[in-house]
Amino acid sequence: MRFKIIFPTGYQVADIFNDNIDINVVLENGDVFFGTLFTISNLDYFCLLYTSDAADER
Repeated sequence: MRFKIIFPTGYQVADIFNDNIDINVVLENGDVFFGTLFTISNLDYFCLLYTSDAADER
């Protein structure tokens, strides 16, 4: 099945090692799936950010 990938917010990556980007996958039958692609460093960053916020609230 053929498909195309669309970047709904444009393709602007500030740091290729620590970033994320939204995508839409459009199939030839018109179905659309969406998701976000993350780098491992970006996932680590968010985990540390939310872990430290949760610790501050205790």
